[in-house]
Amino acid sequence: MTTIRPTILFFTVALMFLTAGSALAQGTPETIDPVDDATVGLLAADDADVLALHAQQTLFEVADGPEMTLSQAIAATDAANLDLEALRFEVQKADARLSMSYGALMPMLSADLTYKRSDHADEMDLGASLGPLFDAMNIPADQRGEPTTVSSLNSLSGSMTAVVPLVNVASWLNVGVAEGAQELAELSIEDGRQRLLMAAAQSHTAALLSRTLVELRRAEIDSAVRQVIVARRRVDADVGLRIDQIRADADLAAAVQNHNNAVLALETARDGLAVLTHSQTMPLPVGGSSTERAALHTRTEDESLAARPDLEVLRKQGELAKDQLDVLWAGFAPTLSAVWQGTWQLTEPTGFGGSDSTRWTALLTLDIPLYNGVRYGRLDEQRAAAEQLEVQLRSAELQVGQELRQARRELFSAESAVDNAQLQLDLAQEGLTLTMRAYEAGAGSSLEVTESRKVVAITQSNLVSSRLQVELARLSLSRALGLDLAEI
Repeated sequence: MTTIRPTILFFTVALMFLTAGSALAQGTPETIDPVDDATVGLLAADDADVLALHAQQTLFEVADGPEMTLSQAIAATDAANLDLEALRFEVQKADARLSMSYGALMPMLSADLTYKRSDHADEMDLGASLGPLFDAMNIPADQRGEPTTVSSLNSLSGSMTAVVPLVNVASWLNVGVAEGAQELAELSIEDGRQRLLMAAAQSHTAALLSRTLVELRRAEIDSAVRQVIVARRRVDADVGLRIDQIRADADLAAAVQNHNNAVLALETARDGLAVLTHSQTMPLPVGGSSTERAALHTRTEDESLAARPDLEVLRKQGELAKDQLDVLWAGFAPTLSAVWQGTWQLTEPTGFGGSDSTRWTALLTLDIPLYNGVRYGRLDEQRAAAEQLEVQLRSAELQVGQELRQARRELFSAESAVDNAQLQLDLAQEGLTLTMRAYEAGAGSSLEVTESRKVVAITQSNLVSSRLQVELARLSLSRALGLDLAEI
């Protein structure tokens, strides 16, 4: 038995190092049952010394919080995320710009009221200035007329102006630009929404991985405590070595530290998930939601290119750039507008203005742009912007195709590696069982137990990570295919 035991341990460790790190995942995260030392006859779980040593450890506790599945996390983000709510205001801004573009086609009406106060009134006395002429004509002084008020001391007048644009090609085309900008805002919101949902799904998966690791680290502490008790009893009975007890104590301290680090990592992940879902308390991630969907295997690349919101944004940006170029060209077209203006003199009219206190004027204005050097520069700039967006769209479509193929390869690799990860754990657990039995019987050393326990811890973590990595691979593929993550 002494000869067989190191061989099994060596085979287990070698196999783990040859295949560790290649584990990618498949399926919904499951609970991995660690090897219970009590099952191999080491110690009972309710042993008094075991319970006492457990009580001496300083272990961080996971804060309470409402449980949240992946689908619940995505739904909460979709409904209450503040960044997403802020994005939705872009649609309101686009609606306002559309209203302004329509307003440029409507008649404009304005009115004003003017009050003028002068330091003195201005008058013109024709009788005095034309006195010699009147004398020559023998016109009596009382028939030469009264002085005429040119500018009164107080004057109050009002006016109203109506401008009706009859022909304005640029304004007409601006309406189409504003409508395109409105559609672009909606597409941009959907693209941002999918990115936030993806972040929420990834955050939930990371938090779930951290929670599973906390449970595994707690199981490691249970195993390390039992090993410490056995080592102490063997030393007290003069059948064990002091070095074995030192190793067991060191393993327990490391297990406690690993557990506390895992708890802190879990709390950090939960905090990020709470921000994304706009939760008042940090949610506790739980499994139960699978990202497996038939569309992951049936949607074609062409369908994905048509459904991706980021590509739709680029397409709409390209269309909008061309429309804006047309608007600039329309700036060279003449514009025609009709203007009507009415004025009212509310105080006493002056002498030269006549007794009529109202006036109105109507006119047609034809504006013909002859030369404006700035417009030519703007045309060149806008033309370059439109061509740039076309190139960016072609490049993005090529990248999406590559991203889609890569996501499918990663998912296939993850799903095909699960059995390998499970095999590593089965071998590591069997090796730990054999080494612990040998150590209990006095045929093995604590060093072998420590190494076997490390192998089990590594393979447990790898398997959990692998299963959760499959969920991430499916999420990445869903994103690449242009699927709505809210439907998970």
